[in-house]
Amino acid sequence: MMQTVVGIADAIVLEEKPVPSPGAGQVLIRSRACGICGSDLHMVRHFDETFGPAGPNGSDEQRGVLLGHELAGEVAAHGPGAGTIPVGTRVASIPFVTEESGASLSVGVNGSIPGGFSEYYLLDESSLIVIPDDVPDETVALGEPLAVGLHAVARGDVGPADIALVIGCGAVGLATIVALRMRGVETIIATDPVEQRRNMAADMGATHTIDPLADDEMALLGQLATDGHAVIMECAGVTPLIPSIMNRAPAKSRIVIVGVHTTDVTITPRIAMRNELDLRFTFYYSAEEYAEAIDAIVSRRFDLSQLVTATVGIDGIGEAFDVLNGPNEHLKIIVQPWRAGGLTPVGEASSA
Repeated sequence: MMQTVVGIADAIVLEEKPVPSPGAGQVLIRSRACGICGSDLHMVRHFDETFGPAGPNGSDEQRGVLLGHELAGEVAAHGPGAGTIPVGTRVASIPFVTEESGASLSVGVNGSIPGGFSEYYLLDESSLIVIPDDVPDETVALGEPLAVGLHAVARGDVGPADIALVIGCGAVGLATIVALRMRGVETIIATDPVEQRRNMAADMGATHTIDPLADDEMALLGQLATDGHAVIMECAGVTPLIPSIMNRAPAKSRIVIVGVHTTDVTITPRIAMRNELDLRFTFYYSAEEYAEAIDAIVSRRFDLSQLVTATVGIDGIGEAFDVLNGPNEHLKIIVQPWRAGGLTPVGEASSA
């Protein structure tokens, strides 16, 4: 048996479940680290809005979502036809696993298979990326938000000639800044009301940082961007910001919605038409983008390790959610499902 983390309607529950058996081409993964994502918080806080009244499986029998998709683990067992990567090897992977039917299931956002917050989960061996011994598990887990950033930049068709504004400097916003740098963007404006996050944005490569409660980030974007070269990356996940961004954006801006939104919002098409705005949305990333993100981390092209502000044991995840849902200065809390215990700030030892 193993401990599995289930999220449902403002609650985190630990349940004992059988350790899953890997099928053909699959491997059993022992979870070593898994980041808490803003979408995890959103799925629990807005459970019915995200999944509907029947839950993620469309059945009242199992309404909970088995959380955790920012993955870092080690191979624990092989299914039939697998075995190329030895047991004990540390790996990363996109959070998907293939069923016998050929359907692909998202790990960490459904109710039928364990996610990365649980002690064990399943992956396709063909998706695994072997991780060198000198790269910490917690840093490997940051490959997923960096891949989100890379895909968002791709959706915005952002290039070196563009001026980028990143709204919201949480983990995804900071990863998006790194992704912009990877694509050669030289001028990056970062805005967040939290000073610590603005300072981190500068460390990650933002050339300008703005407190939106004190200054006008759109005015600066309009001054710096020539016609058609303003790109706005909404990474805050605050739904009322969307019409505000559209109302204030420079003409011919590309607006990319990266944050998670499940509530309704009213926009005025006339404003977008008048200013010829492009409104784009982004979701997940490709396997190639994820591999590029992991390579950037493993090769130390960029140091994302400073985004990790705390770790937490499997029985402390509910506490971590409570902290993250209120005012806080955390950037990324990493779940260590192999241990018990509450939040441990970076620099303090945790015990197995």
